[in-house]
Amino acid sequence: MKLKSYTPGEYLAMKGDIGTEMFLILHGKVSVKKFGADHKEVVEHLVPGNSYGTVFLIKRMSFPESVIAENYVDILTLSKDDFVEIGSFYPEVMSKLLKRAVHLYGY
Repeated sequence: MKLKSYTPGEYLAMKGDIGTEMFLILHGKVSVKKFGADHKEVVEHLVPGNSYGTVFLIKRMSFPESVIAENYVDILTLSKDDFVEIGSFYPEVMSKLLKRAVHLYGY
């Protein structure tokens, strides 16, 4: 996992970007927002211990929302490539995770 830091108002991800990693919030607060035609809607707030984007470890797709730092934020990221590499060392665990993903996400 890699440590990244963001300042208030900085985008961790923008709606439409291709997701290639998941985030684990270590410090700070993040807003997940959907942007409508004429207004912003806060979908949820993420705080230390929350994660976002696990689906991007299974399938590359675009972000359905924007993820924005509300204050100073430190996160750990795990890329899809690193996830696959780790899974090659633990094939039984990877098999269980992928079966769970099919159940949750239908992939």
